[in-house]
Amino acid sequence: MNVLVTGGTGLIGSQLAQALVSAGHQVIILSRQDKGRLKNTWPQYDFVQGLNEIGADRTIDVVVNLAGQPLFDRPWTQKFKAIIEQSRLDTTDTLVQWIKKREQKPKKILSGSAVGFYGDHHHRYIDEQSPGGNHFGAKLCQDWENIVFAAEHIGVSVSVLRTGIVLASQGGALPRMALPFKFALGTNFGQGKQFWPWIHIDDQIAAMMFLLDHETLEGPFNLTAPNPVSNGEFGDTLAEVLGRPKFLPGLPGWAARLMLGEAAELLLDSQRVMPQRLLEAGFQFKYPKLKPALEQLRAHGF
Repeated sequence: MNVLVTGGTGLIGSQLAQALVSAGHQVIILSRQDKGRLKNTWPQYDFVQGLNEIGADRTIDVVVNLAGQPLFDRPWTQKFKAIIEQSRLDTTDTLVQWIKKREQKPKKILSGSAVGFYGDHHHRYIDEQSPGGNHFGAKLCQDWENIVFAAEHIGVSVSVLRTGIVLASQGGALPRMALPFKFALGTNFGQGKQFWPWIHIDDQIAAMMFLLDHETLEGPFNLTAPNPVSNGEFGDTLAEVLGRPKFLPGLPGWAARLMLGEAAELLLDSQRVMPQRLLEAGFQFKYPKLKPALEQLRAHGF
């Protein structure tokens, strides 16, 4: 297959691109970065800086849309929220409009979203049928999904990835979360009772490849391990794997909001998410439980 990937130089996109090439597919990465420099780093991929560089005669079988401004770069001011929206909504809409104009359309779109879609559900289990939340992060995901699902009206299969906290040894949230724990300064967010949905990077990539291999699997999918844990349990397990004590009391919710603004809701919301549709489709997780996942990543250097 010829696969177009947006966000292909990020944590998930770069590892997915490697998996695609290893499986014998051709990968085109859409990036605004300098093509020459990217080609020197990743000679196995083609790079374009704009969709207009992809000629009408070049077949694109699948589009993987992962583009988006990282959410925790800075507090969510009104200006930064506009940047977040533009990087997801405008980029995805441009992509869908481009697909609509192509005579030969891709068979499938795999598009990013997040468990933030659901907002706070306290201790209730969440599956793909659960209702969405009402705060900025939840509505952002809902709007993002609505834009990409419009491609279904032109005969393109759409799968949406409601991803949890992706755990990887190099990059992503885990190295930053682990740093204070390494100095015995780790703590909970709020009371630590809220559920955190997580997934090992290997399972994230394997699940995406699974969805690409099964064209009939459409709609939203929760990409989270089948054993969500509370924030407190996450911290206790991380401290144990690192061999460090966890002495500090929890960071109060008000303090988290003061530091991060509305972004704190992503850490304080309780989301007991289950990957119901993946499990029903027969996907098997390599790391279904947190401690073995963290131990494997620790062995690779976080």
